[in-house]
Amino acid sequence: MRSPSPKVVINIFPHMPSLTHLNLSSTSIAGLSKEIRVLVNLRYLNISNTKIQSLPSKLKELKELKYFLFRCKYYGDIAARKVDGLSTISMLPKLQVLDLFENTCLEESDLRLLMDRNRIMAIGLVVDSVEILVLLKHLPTWKIRLHNIQNMHTLQLCGLSNKHGEGLMALHISGCSFEELLINGNVVNLKHFYLFDLEKLKQISWPAETLPSECFQRLTFVDILFCEYLRSLSWVLHLQYLRRLRVQGCSAMEELVDPADADQMQ
Repeated sequence: MRSPSPKVVINIFPHMPSLTHLNLSSTSIAGLSKEIRVLVNLRYLNISNTKIQSLPSKLKELKELKYFLFRCKYYGDIAARKVDGLSTISMLPKLQVLDLFENTCLEESDLRLLMDRNRIMAIGLVVDSVEILVLLKHLPTWKIRLHNIQNMHTLQLCGLSNKHGEGLMALHISGCSFEELLINGNVVNLKHFYLFDLEKLKQISWPAETLPSECFQRLTFVDILFCEYLRSLSWVLHLQYLRRLRVQGCSAMEELVDPADADQMQ
């Protein structure tokens, strides 16, 4: 049997020097040529849902790039991907939107570099360490997934985004050791709240002087899966725009709402 012919890589980038917008999303492309550096006018690059696992160092020469999208489809409790060369992204001088949601995350030093430049308007990423988590309050986060963060009892939602921009739109939490989620702070634009495999989570609470409806003014989709010790979802009574509620694998939950909390709503 004849062995398959080796793949021939055709470098197309030198043939399109005026390109400003490049969308390669949802293809089987596995890499970017270093010749991407010739796209000196490129402002938008989308390589989401591809097979790319490394970025060329020459990417830093795209001085006009403002939008970099490198998302990934969510397939359950999967850790952030390790992408070689990702630090190159922090060297882009005009970068405004960085979307690594459900895919990967920058190193702490790279995030600090972006913070110092003060140009980022929206950022999406996977967070899998406390060191990155504490930086979120200084960033205009858009979509984030917290994954496998350990040794924290309480997660306060007010620390997940700064006070500028539109604020957090999607929050996914998976495999973390939080026992309590405290609803407070700047999440008024949150639309999708997804909890998965939080083995120690016992309650979702809010300060006495605040109602969840004040924090979750636009929350539309709530998914709570395999949070075995969570007993009640009383806070959902306050969600005026909720369209979908999915609760699955929460074995300690005998009632969706604590009767005492329901009486207070009358």
